[in-house]
Amino acid sequence: MKTQRNAEVEHQVNTLLRANVPKVLKLARPANESRARLAMSIGKLIADDLESRLAPPPPLRRSSRLASQPHQSSQPTNARIAKSDCGIHKATGSLRNKLHSDKAYAEHTRRLEHRFSTLKAWVNQDYWTNNAARTERQMYKPIQAFHLFVAQFIRYHLNDSAFDNAPNGIIGPPRLVLPYENVDTKAVGTDDRTRSDIGLVVCGMDADAALVEGKPYNSEQFAIIEAKVSASRAVAAATKNTANRQNEMLDADTTQAFKQLFMYTRQVYANQHDRRFMWGITVCDTRVSACILSSGGALASHEMDVSTAQGRRQYIQLLVDWSLCDWHQLGFDPSVRWRKDLKYWEIDVPRLATTASHGSDQQLAASSSSSLTTTTTTYFFDKAYVAADHLFGRHTRCFPASLERPEPNKSIEPDVLIKDAWSYVR
Repeated sequence: MKTQRNAEVEHQVNTLLRANVPKVLKLARPANESRARLAMSIGKLIADDLESRLAPPPPLRRSSRLASQPHQSSQPTNARIAKSDCGIHKATGSLRNKLHSDKAYAEHTRRLEHRFSTLKAWVNQDYWTNNAARTERQMYKPIQAFHLFVAQFIRYHLNDSAFDNAPNGIIGPPRLVLPYENVDTKAVGTDDRTRSDIGLVVCGMDADAALVEGKPYNSEQFAIIEAKVSASRAVAAATKNTANRQNEMLDADTTQAFKQLFMYTRQVYANQHDRRFMWGITVCDTRVSACILSSGGALASHEMDVSTAQGRRQYIQLLVDWSLCDWHQLGFDPSVRWRKDLKYWEIDVPRLATTASHGSDQQLAASSSSSLTTTTTTYFFDKAYVAADHLFGRHTRCFPASLERPEPNKSIEPDVLIKDAWSYVR
């Protein structure tokens, strides 16, 4: 099975992956205009704060008047949030006003500093260029810390209650995208021995901006991060290879990351009955690509180099957009919902009705499309006879379902079989 799947993903990467697609990142941008503006504002705040922390301290002047004064390093942007919050809060009504207690603010800044002290190794170009002994495992904690830095910022500044009465068209409240604690591990629900690097999960705003304990669950994972240490930089530094040779090796590193991402994402589809498409991330040293895997193929963004200010801003903005975009933009089907408290699924099935009665199915089919209206009926199921256990294709699923709402802790007695499939467009 392993050999067959390896051959399958190699063929898929070679034939179904389109790289350097400019619009991939835009697909995560909140569809609602006010949320999009809010996401841009928060993304800028986080990026400015990170850049101020990364900036070297200003040099001391050789002035006798200043020599006796203690050196004052540049403060992170976060220390000046109180001034910038006002304008954004007035424009969006979505950032908390400056009523945080001194204790909460101190804890917030402490956490940011802790995350920064770990993430800065990942965004340091010299570390990856000059450290030939670096390993893939050394990347995991800095990558996790980068995500937690962004999540901590979002959790502190976003007021969840501001979205309680969100206008129509906005699906889902804001959320945090958090990494699992266990890395390079077999996710729960995997049917082989493959191990993904870092799993991301969507949590509510009431969650702590910290690592999610334990192993990743394929039934819960939002996206998978596949990280690679680029062999090209170490080889180029040791042998002084030409730029062309280095680019060839960089492509090989990236291709291998995509192969593994494809392999692991297939497992998530098999466990989540409400997924339309999947997001994934590949990391080669400091170069990050975001990928969308849908039924017809995969689209990958340009590389965001987090060793540069522009690359960091772009990746931060993607994480903020994921926290504020509509639910369906994350790849979930709003018509299929998991009731975690009751341990069953709900699915809305469309039905066609006409404004005039028809005596037969043939008459209904022959009626004008303009006279048809769509209604939905909600069914309930707790398992699948057929799961979408392939990465590409129609993602056909079959559910034994019932119209009767089940009682807690009781199995569902099905009276219909629902087939759910997507059109396969290439």
